[in-house]
Amino acid sequence: MIQRITVYDRTHTRRYNGSVWTDWASYVTGADIQSGIATVNAAANGTTEFTVNFPKPFSKYPEVVMSAVTSRPDLRSAAPLSRDTQKVTGVVYNGTSASELSVFWIAIAK
Repeated sequence: MIQRITVYDRTHTRRYNGSVWTDWASYVTGADIQSGIATVNAAANGTTEFTVNFPKPFSKYPEVVMSAVTSRPDLRSAAPLSRDTQKVTGVVYNGTSASELSVFWIAIAK
């Protein structure tokens, strides 16, 4: 059995295993959250656009955050340009030689 209550947009749950209840666990939001890693072939000394298709379409436009995986954040960065319910278009800035770059992303629709 699961007990669930929501107070001020925060959901709290606990489980009953047949003899005792677990401690309450809470969730900040009931938002739809998806995340992943995009691999981008970044052009040398410039910007490269790329598209990520969400694994599951959102019911409304999500907020998206991106971060390039790099030891040189002064030379490489990533940011979202546009998004809809099915995909996000991002851009990578690469201030050095051409390379394959990983971009972590997270999309949240509330």
